[in-house]
Amino acid sequence: MTLTRQIGLIILCIMHFSNSEAQIDCLPVEKLRSSYTNDRQFKQVMDDMFNHVQNLPDGSVNFWKNKKINDLYTFLNEWFY
Repeated sequence: MTLTRQIGLIILCIMHFSNSEAQIDCLPVEKLRSSYTNDRQFKQVMDDMFNHVQNLPDGSVNFWKNKKINDLYTFLNEWFY
């Protein structure tokens, strides 16, 4: 096998494995991520929301307690896809 062919196969393998692990954000996450990154007030509201999550009225643990914005992105992407 020639060196050029070996390099080509290596590049194809790298492209395949790097793409198989990456997930494209759903449109709502793209918009949320953009707002969170570009709007300082929106970012503050979201951070405050996550920082002030309380347990449920019956005392059970709230799923969102101790979560952050990246957890919301993951949740929405999993739900959307």
